[in-house]
Amino acid sequence: MEKFPDGDPAQHLIEELLSRAAKKAGMDFHELLDIPQGDRRKYHDDVTVMVISLEGRIWKSSGKYL
Repeated sequence: MEKFPDGDPAQHLIEELLSRAAKKAGMDFHELLDIPQGDRRKYHDDVTVMVISLEGRIWKSSGKYL
């Protein structure tokens, strides 16, 4: 959490997952995002990440918004 004091760690994890999926498919992150969402299923499943801090903050991000 210290790494993301003002940011969204859930969004960071989604972006990291998509970056790794793109790399595994031999493309970069933005090329993967250019693929229509329905066709991206070949490269990654639907993903939702929820991060809950012990301080009470909650972040939730879903790959469907990217």
